[in-house]
Amino acid sequence: MKHSATIPSPVGVLVLEVSMDSLCKIELLPPEREMDLETSRPGKQSSPASDPGKLPRKVVANMHAGNSVTADVIDQLGRYFEDPEWHFELPLAPGGTPFQRRVWQALQSIPSGVTTSYGVLASRLSTSARAVGNACRRNPIPIVIPCHRVISAHGPGGFMGSWTGRPLAIKKWLLTHETLHDRSIRKAT
Repeated sequence: MKHSATIPSPVGVLVLEVSMDSLCKIELLPPEREMDLETSRPGKQSSPASDPGKLPRKVVANMHAGNSVTADVIDQLGRYFEDPEWHFELPLAPGGTPFQRRVWQALQSIPSGVTTSYGVLASRLSTSARAVGNACRRNPIPIVIPCHRVISAHGPGGFMGSWTGRPLAIKKWLLTHETLHDRSIRKAT
């Protein structure tokens, strides 16, 4: 049985899908869907905040939907938005192909505030940059499985299957958030 919870965040409304024992999905809602939810307020800016904010602790305290895994996911997301160096320790069940799961596992080894390129990650995994990009695009648990830390050789690259607009703004916001303590984004070798 799966549970879902909808929570506000500095990058917009997040919909969490949790099984009895694992986080399965995080969906970042587009602005047009945010307005239909109780957690959204009319007039609220739906694009990423210009200054990193916090997931209000009272929201976390009031979100006991589903089960203890749901509560833990909400708590850890709140901690991440308060402290960009927070390391997620959550049971994950992203599904996907064996190759996608291998890429997603590799993404989790990239520390907060560090970026790597699609090409470097592809070389580590003995595959192509395009294959890594496709696996990143299909990542069902963004933020926790940090596909936003993978950039192209010539710029930020894409996020959530898009190279422009709100998804790219969210990627840039997450990278900026993670470098608040150290203003330079470090590249992984």
